[in-house]
Amino acid sequence: MPGGDVTAEVVEHLFTVVEQLRDWFDRAAAAEDLSAGQAKALRHLSVTGPVAMRDLASRMHCDASNITGIVDRLEQRGLVVRRVADGDRRVKSLSVTAAGQRVAEQLWREVCEQAAAVLEMSDEESSAFIVLLRRAGTKCTGWRE
Repeated sequence: MPGGDVTAEVVEHLFTVVEQLRDWFDRAAAAEDLSAGQAKALRHLSVTGPVAMRDLASRMHCDASNITGIVDRLEQRGLVVRRVADGDRRVKSLSVTAAGQRVAEQLWREVCEQAAAVLEMSDEESSAFIVLLRRAGTKCTGWRE
């Protein structure tokens, strides 16, 4: 495989960074008294806007029955609201509340601050890195399709 050794090293470093980001995210979630799943759902909803529960389950790669428990807890805390979707009363649509948006933004800010302190990239390096990540991201199936 062309560039195999270099590719393997890139992948290894990416895995290390992703694992660290996940750890920071989990810690920020715990500080807000949220499970990792609750924080991930809240983050997704804060970025995408209203979404059907089944779509959130699919995007989080979990069973719809698991999403119900996650959403129940977020709803009890006033961070999300569940509504009947327009056009199909069988579908439940989820939206983040203003309080949920604030919590989601705080979580993300904490993770980004941790990352900035470790990555220590110049604006030029960050811009080049973003170009590379966007190129790779367009070939992946992900949240921001």
